Amino acid sequence: MTIESTLEELITKVSVAQSQIDKLVLQAKKLEQQKAEAREQTQNTLLQLQQLQQEFEQLDRAAGKERVMTLENELSELKLQLHQMEEELEHQFVSNQQQRDMLDTYATQEERFQNILHKILRTQTPEVVSKQQQHLQGSHKKVQPKRDNA
Repeated sequence: MTIESTLEELITKVSVAQSQIDKLVLQAKKLEQQKAEAREQTQNTLLQLQQLQQEFEQLDRAAGKERVMTLENELSELKLQLHQMEEELEHQFVSNQQQRDMLDTYATQEERFQNILHKILRTQTPEVVSKQQQHLQGSHKKVQPKRDNA
């Protein structure tokens, strides 16, 4: 081999190597461009994800507020029902107390009546007394009030 042929061969090899280097540089530039595009897409995707997360949090807060409002409404309704029930119970208590008072009054009046009647009967004749006592005993059995001392 001559120097010329060796030089030509080296030039060819350098030329081939340069061509390969150029291709590799071109590929590197393309990869850099793809990398930049991928980075941009990643940033866009990350931005979209953050926006979606914010929207989700807003929806979640709105749903939470809605639930709180619903629970507050239910609580108000239950308080109203409780108040109505308290009023009804108070009315029933007052009514029961009045009934007890009336029964007490009736029992007292019945006792007075019995005492007066016994006084009257003691002053009458024995025949009349026995008939009236029989009559009273029959009616007295019918009219005994039942009382609950609770």
